[in-house]
This record gives sequence, C-alpha cells and structure tokens, in this order.
Amino acid sequence: MAENPIVPNPYAFPSKSPLIAGNPNDLTVHHGGMALRDYFAAKAMQGLVSNPKYFSCDKEQIREDLIFKRAYSIADAMLEERRK
Repeated sequence: MAENPIVPNPYAFPSKSPLIAGNPNDLTVHHGGMALRDYFAAKAMQGLVSNPKYFSCDKEQIREDLIFKRAYSIADAMLEERRK
C-alpha cells in the first residue's frame, strides 16, 4: 500500500461529505477549514501570551507584531519537522 505524501500546509480540520450531484457514497472534501500553519501559529501564540516571562500586561510594552512573527516562526518549524 502506497503511503500518502505529506502536504506542506494541509487543512487543519478537513471534513468529508457526499457530493451534491453524483454518487452519494462518494465522499469528497467539502470544507477544508483553516490551514494547519494557522492552527499551529494560533496554538503557539496562545502559549506565548500565557507565559508571563514572554508577555507583559503593560499595554505600552506589548509588541503584537513580534508575538505574531514568533508564533508563525514556531508554526513553520513544526511544519518542517512534520515533513521529516
């Protein structure tokens, strides 16, 4: 049995449903949901902002752009590791 190739940035929550026109037993991807990279970044950002050593509650010191960049950097590393 051939192994499925790993897609670089697949959908995080794909769902399958019957085709509207055609064979109702033939399932196809109906809605892909968010990309896996975005899902990983959201999880990484959640961890970053919950860490008091990384995230300050002082609104004058918050750098959202750095938090977002770090979260996507972590997500990209997770996707790269997944490809191995």
